[in-house]
Amino acid sequence: MQLEEAASQLETYLNQRFVHALVRQGVYKDHNPILPNEVVVLLTAKSKMDKAVKALSDEGYESNASVGPELTLIEGQPIIVRFRGNISDTDGRPVKFT
Repeated sequence: MQLEEAASQLETYLNQRFVHALVRQGVYKDHNPILPNEVVVLLTAKSKMDKAVKALSDEGYESNASVGPELTLIEGQPIIVRFRGNISDTDGRPVKFT
């Protein structure tokens, strides 16, 4: 029984992904097609954080925003993004990423 439990725990651990959430707002510049009302949410591993921040900055998103806490996700777990206040998606429905 202990061997089965250990195997199950190992499988659970191997299916986990540790990521940080980056939420970046567009920065208005004359040559930048990204507007301040455009926002991007990116989940990335800590080891790829600097590269992800630079890529978003190069695309026209702010680069000095803070990084969210580490999240533990399971492979295939749905991620639900909710908006508050006057922000919603263009269809008015909850956004679901898989």
